[in-house]
Amino acid sequence: MARQSTPKQGPIQPTIVARQTATLRFPVEVFPSPLRRFIEEVAEALPCPPDFVGVPLLAVLGAAVGTSRVLQVKPGWHEGPRLFTAVVADPGSKKSPALALVMQPLRERQQQVQPRAQHAQLAEGHVLHQTSALPPAGDPGEAPPSSPSMRPQWYTTDATLEALIQLLHDNPRGLLFVRDELTAWVLSMNAFRRGKGSDRQTWLSLWNGADIMVNRKTRKEVTMVPNPFVGVTGCLSPDVVPDLADPLRRADGLLDRVLFAFPEAAPPRWTDASVTEATMAGYTQVLAGLWQLEAVSGPEVGHGSRPVVMTLTSDGRAAFVEFAKALYAQLADPNLPEHLRGPYAKLEGYTARLALLLHLCRLVAGEADHDAVDARSVAAATTLIAYFQAHMTRVYAQLWSTRADQRAATALRWIRIHGGACTVRDLQRHRVAGVTRASQAEKLVRDLVDLGAGQLRDRQLPSGRRQPVFVIHPDPASSHGSSTIRPE
Repeated sequence: MARQSTPKQGPIQPTIVARQTATLRFPVEVFPSPLRRFIEEVAEALPCPPDFVGVPLLAVLGAAVGTSRVLQVKPGWHEGPRLFTAVVADPGSKKSPALALVMQPLRERQQQVQPRAQHAQLAEGHVLHQTSALPPAGDPGEAPPSSPSMRPQWYTTDATLEALIQLLHDNPRGLLFVRDELTAWVLSMNAFRRGKGSDRQTWLSLWNGADIMVNRKTRKEVTMVPNPFVGVTGCLSPDVVPDLADPLRRADGLLDRVLFAFPEAAPPRWTDASVTEATMAGYTQVLAGLWQLEAVSGPEVGHGSRPVVMTLTSDGRAAFVEFAKALYAQLADPNLPEHLRGPYAKLEGYTARLALLLHLCRLVAGEADHDAVDARSVAAATTLIAYFQAHMTRVYAQLWSTRADQRAATALRWIRIHGGACTVRDLQRHRVAGVTRASQAEKLVRDLVDLGAGQLRDRQLPSGRRQPVFVIHPDPASSHGSSTIRPE
């Protein structure tokens, strides 16, 4: 992947955003056939890029496995399939409908148990506690005592950290935190403490699976959550990506733990395609197989349970070591931008997590016949890592860019989708990047030229007058790199 230098302080150079670093296509081939068909059919039916389906799907699959399995990379190093994923795309690009279809089996599974939970609680004289319930007075954000009838729960969409910890306590297998607009996840941290709490640090621990112990002044008991498991997934608009950063601009590592996808938008078009019942059933069956994986329990482990430990085959280990050495070389490269060193450092662990997850999916789909994670699953994981690395560059450029940079990036995305060329009047008429006046459109075109994103060419009109047209530089890695000048 191409690397660009960047200042150690201040915003990233605008050219990184303006040139719209080429991104890799989503590698649907790494999934077993039932999941691959699901991704492809949803992408064709909406239509949308397959990234919108596959990226949240990874987090959903990981949460289905939960604490039932871990991969031993070597003695003392175990990784479970905890994944934090996010899709970055413009409003109206079908990212939300794609997420809804990925979540459909979880919603149906939750709805099946919810009436039973309500009936049990009414019989006990309790009021059903929803994850969005207001916290009781006296301890902001604290969840009320749990009830056995709340179990099980597979996902939550809106919970304070204290409520989430209680849910994890009640659901030791783990769950998924999902938000259509993922900025609410970060902005809600420490919402009850005026930004002075430790929510971000707790989320760092949750990504690692570190044990949680919570003491409350209003309660005598201690809430213990050993080996907590929570996955995260959701969507973001490009213009709100900077809101994810720490308000104090500290590099605390939270965003380094998120696998971002920022694909090129698909041009809107009509399609008669739809997701077939057989395809949805195949996806649901894979999830059901993952949900049925059991942890180790019994007298030998005492109270609770522990994950089944899976290992690498000899060729799987060799493939993992080869990848790790290549990653170390990238981290040692002085040309690697400083803002990418943090997320790159998390990719070694993420490779093990993805290899475990993809191998388990192959097993339950009948496309693998042994429990040990082999070279094929490791290769599939490294293919996904290469994909996320390519998108990482684009997202982090957006993360630290100025508003002017973001307007340039928005304009380039629009121009690419609409043929690779435009006039000043095109930008004004379609209000691209918030442009409403001709002077604003003219300045935007000048900025794009100054940033090296394209050039101005003259076009002769039927009247004989010549009109300047901005043409972006073709991107050989992008399918939207055409520089055809379209009629005004």
